[in-house]
Amino acid sequence: MLNSIVRVLNTLPHSVYLYSFSSLDSYFRVEDVHLLYVAVESGLIELARTFPDLQFPGTEEADGFIILDGVSVNFKCYDSLQPLINNPFSVLGFLFDTKKNKYLDLRSAYQNLKQSDLALSLSPEYELRSWRLLADAAILVSRYHFDPPSFSLEPAGNAESFSAQDQRDLLTAVLTGRHPEKGLNLLLRDGFIEQYWPEIYSLDSISHNKEYHPEGNVWEHTLETFNYRKTADPVLSFGLLLHDIGKPQAEKNEGKQFDKHAQIGSRIAERFLRRLGFRESFIQDVSYLVHDHMIPAAVSKLPAYRTEKIMASPLFPLLLEVYRCDESSTFRGPDNYYKACEKYRMFLKHNRNPYRTPDGKKVSRSYMERAAT
Repeated sequence: MLNSIVRVLNTLPHSVYLYSFSSLDSYFRVEDVHLLYVAVESGLIELARTFPDLQFPGTEEADGFIILDGVSVNFKCYDSLQPLINNPFSVLGFLFDTKKNKYLDLRSAYQNLKQSDLALSLSPEYELRSWRLLADAAILVSRYHFDPPSFSLEPAGNAESFSAQDQRDLLTAVLTGRHPEKGLNLLLRDGFIEQYWPEIYSLDSISHNKEYHPEGNVWEHTLETFNYRKTADPVLSFGLLLHDIGKPQAEKNEGKQFDKHAQIGSRIAERFLRRLGFRESFIQDVSYLVHDHMIPAAVSKLPAYRTEKIMASPLFPLLLEVYRCDESSTFRGPDNYYKACEKYRMFLKHNRNPYRTPDGKKVSRSYMERAAT
């Protein structure tokens, strides 16, 4: 997928570079790439001719923006390469020339790429810590082998505001990394989540019953689910982050500690994702995972007519993955997950057979007549 996008980019008449995290994704062979930072020597008018659907977000990080093959591409038009490498983290000064198929190490960062410690060399303009600096650190530790810095990066004084698109790009880059729990914990530790994502921040204040969740409170449980994730699919990753987002507002009822937290959570998740400017189709997909993340626990017990519509969704395999990660992060293990998978397998088998109902019973004439009307 990335190679096909690079081929399109290389049709531009001037130099094209992957920079920032995209050059590191290329270098470290990160496969799950959903956000691309591209520097082009051409101007915006020339870009718009090549990409008619180009949008102009008007942010510091992107002069132009477009989605290609499901990947969000942020374009930066440049006159000089210096601004592209001017980052206090030297590893973000690494560039990849897509046309010459080679890397440019203008900051002598190659040795730092091999280390686990993030090399931070603050130039005078970065003496004041910023949200951008913290965000870059969170992405670096989430996507690669780097350890979180032991010192605080929390901004001092009146830090600059962080736009909705910047928040969206940050959260996507962190969640689709190999170790999102590292970046999320860093953002929590140094105040970003409290400042910008209070819905998520509240998870750290909600305790769990240790009998069912020995892994910790709702925040700790949420991070633990990522250790069982097999793919960095964005819908799955956001579903895991937000699957218990309704618990802080849920109330205890009839023995249930967090009654209706899935339904509450789906509404909160939709508002949160809209605030960050995600596409409506993406929002609805994540909302489905949050709203129904408890359903797989019951599909092996419920009659087919209660589960048929849910299992017919093309997102049901992702829902099973959310459930597997959710269950595996507790003491319960994956037994119920395998039962749900077997029920789903039988549903798919019978659903293709016009002479069987979804639960495998032979179709009667009255059933066929009802199905035809």
